Amino acid sequence: DAPEYGPFSSITTVANIILEGKQPGGFVLPIDVPAPDKDVWEKLANAFIPSIAVCVPTFKGKRGHPVLLSRSFLEHLVRLPMDSRESRLDVQIQNLPQSKKMEIIVSDERVLQNVNTPADMKALQ
Repeated sequence: DAPEYGPFSSITTVANIILEGKQPGGFVLPIDVPAPDKDVWEKLANAFIPSIAVCVPTFKGKRGHPVLLSRSFLEHLVRLPMDSRESRLDVQIQNLPQSKKMEIIVSDERVLQNVNTPADMKALQ
């Protein structure tokens, strides 16, 4: 609805759709990150508990995508003013207390990859 606000606009658009249903949360995977193996999605979903705001996959100590966001965190995101400097998913995750974040160790390095150039695409293939 508001592409001038970047990816956060897309996240809040989808968050509103998720919040219309009864889902406990939703995954976010940026368009430039290749989808990881099924095991990554399952590990995140199986680790999810309602008191956690976000589950993040890690590979070799680095955080990646997809992230699993709780319903309450999605509700928080859609209430943020779109034009705020704080209206960024990375900032909002960083602002969470550590007790609201869960890091899940995975073995799929694709959680860290970004495909932004033809060279990146060739390396991925």
